Amino acid sequence: IVHLSAAAQRVQNHDYSQPIPEYSYLTSPNELRRFCIAFNSMMGTIREHVALLHSSNQALSQAESKYRLLSTRD
Repeated sequence: IVHLSAAAQRVQNHDYSQPIPEYSYLTSPNELRRFCIAFNSMMGTIREHVALLHSSNQALSQAESKYRLLSTRD
């Protein structure tokens, strides 16, 4: 539960980089183990979506710069 709590705190601070260590829940009761696995899976999905959003934001920023330049030049 300590590792789960620490991971939840990291997520609250927008840090999705460190999943709950597998060693910390392998011997836990089945319900807690399933919860930790699901939590890590959700963190992975969030991490992928954040990376996609950053990539999209970067592409939009580059397009904006290009069109801003074109609008002042034409």
